[in-house]
Amino acid sequence: MEAMAKSVFPLPVALFFLFAGLAMTLVSGISILKGMNWGRVLYTTWTAIGSVVSFLTVPTRAALVPGILIFLVVVFFLFSEKANHFFKRVSANLMLPNTPLEPTAEKRGGSEAESLCVRPILRRSCEWS
Repeated sequence: MEAMAKSVFPLPVALFFLFAGLAMTLVSGISILKGMNWGRVLYTTWTAIGSVVSFLTVPTRAALVPGILIFLVVVFFLFSEKANHFFKRVSANLMLPNTPLEPTAEKRGGSEAESLCVRPILRRSCEWS
């Protein structure tokens, strides 16, 4: 509470940004776990802006250094080659249903059961029930 009293922002504004930041982090975290690329962009942008605002307004700047270092490590891993592959693979599998991306089996001369299977190019097989 002592740090909040020294803040440049009034208490209601500071609390609003605190809870807005929590909500943004939660939404971006869930979307990252689901493999949505916009989640990592949201997390990176929101945290970078929050870090800059904090650095400019908080009186004890040294306390921000560990959090910024952890953020940089997280961003490094979020945009690594393996992570880029993960986000591309997941987004490729999130195509609209019934959107043919390759010819169905019927057009290739396959069976009727295979013709019911419409799959994205990156998927290896179709499952029939």
